[in-house]
Amino acid sequence: RSNMSAQQFDVIVIGAGVGGLAAAHYLRESRPNLRLVVLEARHRIGGRIRTEEWGKGFMEYGGEWIHGISNNAITEFVTKKAGLILDENPSLKNEPRNPLVPKILPDSTSMMAFDCNSGKIIPPALMKIWFGDEMAPAPDPNKVHEGDDLNSTVSIDDQLSADIAVEAQNRIKNNIADSPLSETLNRMKQTPKWKSKLEKLSKEFGREFVEVLWNGSYKIYEGFNANPVDVLSTNWIADAGVEEGGDRVPLNGMETLPNFLAKGLDIRLRHIVSAITYDEKRKMVTVKTDQGLFEAPYVLNSLPLGVLKDEAVRFTPSLPPRKQGAIDRIGFEAWEKVAFRFKERFWPKDLFWMLCGSQNLNETTWMHSIYKEFQEPILVAFVYPTAVAMHKGWSQKQIVDKYLGFLENAFGPKVRELLIEARTTGWAENKFSRGSFTGLRLGGSGSDYDVMSEPLWDGALGFCGEHTTRKHNGTIDAAFVSGEREAKRLLQRIAPPSKL
Repeated sequence: RSNMSAQQFDVIVIGAGVGGLAAAHYLRESRPNLRLVVLEARHRIGGRIRTEEWGKGFMEYGGEWIHGISNNAITEFVTKKAGLILDENPSLKNEPRNPLVPKILPDSTSMMAFDCNSGKIIPPALMKIWFGDEMAPAPDPNKVHEGDDLNSTVSIDDQLSADIAVEAQNRIKNNIADSPLSETLNRMKQTPKWKSKLEKLSKEFGREFVEVLWNGSYKIYEGFNANPVDVLSTNWIADAGVEEGGDRVPLNGMETLPNFLAKGLDIRLRHIVSAITYDEKRKMVTVKTDQGLFEAPYVLNSLPLGVLKDEAVRFTPSLPPRKQGAIDRIGFEAWEKVAFRFKERFWPKDLFWMLCGSQNLNETTWMHSIYKEFQEPILVAFVYPTAVAMHKGWSQKQIVDKYLGFLENAFGPKVRELLIEARTTGWAENKFSRGSFTGLRLGGSGSDYDVMSEPLWDGALGFCGEHTTRKHNGTIDAAFVSGEREAKRLLQRIAPPSKL
């Protein structure tokens, strides 16, 4: 017998982020008559995607890129069906050079770096040796070691990435105990190969600049894994998947994707889930929210890992140790942004990445310019988990002043005069996410993501979201693929329409 106080459905999807919406969209397209509802705690859809118009551009508070468009499983869908515009960055060839841009930097500069304390800009020649062509395809990892000197066509950063991958693969192959990625990087820096390489660069360009760039490469791992490198798993690096073809920022905003997926769906906003209960005799799942009860034979749970970690939802029966162990081992920290909109651009027009580096690793960060996409002078600073922890208790003004100060050191006091507005994110304090995205902590393995994807309660409770996909975890495409995966699994179990 059904619970008379609960609203009855065939499938309940919890969460209107990309994972949950992708699942619901696929189910609706496959079975239009399915009684389907999506329960979302927020007042909006999108989950960790949130887009706001800002001048001629956008402020992306959460997911901002489609990564690796060449081998990305969702590139065709998001462009041909959902309508995301992922065109190549538009050319600005006819735009005159801005006199505010430092003379050392050509307008064609796609990546630059400076010491955030001294304000010294790192010579473009060293940047090319260290990072190569930022917009070029990644090299074949098997050929990276063929070029081991400063004249190699393979960048220092790519050589470092390849060495870390080889280290991780050897550890796994020889059953060597895992170690924090920070320990691996520090040990690698002391090897004869890297000591010699870094010493040669220091003699030519200065040790200060070399240390800044080393820390810049170091911070990339914290950024892409949303966890401090002193808790990240070295072995995981060999299992995380490679994204090819470069990244793209949608020219019409990332919210275009969830908005498309949500069309035609029954989505109940402001429905905060507090409990999920399975009745084995009735083969029914009851979902308790602050707006009432919902019941269905199948539930798809796309709650972020941070919500699962904090046990904000009670499961009855309790999650088994295998599932709980995976939840504990996968890291989920906050990765925030501080965005600046200026009256005028003072950096190269073709710039994509800006490293605000330091010999102090904890001060090192990256910024991203979206001027090339929108012709709007906007810079976005990334606040990585280590810095988020350092900023705990700071006011928004203090955080803004810190990163604005880095820019002032390099570009002068005009920076503050040109500022129109600054915006910050707050994923760490958001009770419906409790963080940004996942990265594997020390002691875990890629199989933990597989465990997170496993359904429970004889298939009645499924899990989707970026934390349930081993390949490209932490990305929008991982969330999307997981949603379709779970929808296909359910369609194999649900009775044909005539029997519903």
